Amino acid sequence: MNRTIFKKSPWRRALSSLQSTLAEGQELTSVSELIQDLIAGTLRRSTFTQRELELLLDLQTCRVRKASRSETLRRYLRAVHLQCARNPGSALLRFSDFLGWESARRNSPDDTDPRAIEPALTPGLSSR
Repeated sequence: MNRTIFKKSPWRRALSSLQSTLAEGQELTSVSELIQDLIAGTLRRSTFTQRELELLLDLQTCRVRKASRSETLRRYLRAVHLQCARNPGSALLRFSDFLGWESARRNSPDDTDPRAIEPALTPGLSSR
């Protein structure tokens, strides 16, 4: 009888939730460190997480001028942090999606509400 109670315990659900939150925090930390290394130009590691590899491949396939890459990465990092703060548990924003959102925002008429063109993952990300 004790076993049944323990299996349905709210403590077990809370522990599971805490573990997933910690994993998400670790993923955000590793991606943040990678972006900071890329900005500084000091990438010295040879092992990466799945999400970091996706980011590196996305960076390689997206066309960003070398002169503006650091600033673009800073804006992307800020967007990822805002997204995680507003939507905990959601998938991290892809770099290509971020660039597409920025391009649409930059090319939209001034009277267009910027929230109308934001990606669904990042409500309220507008800097206007």
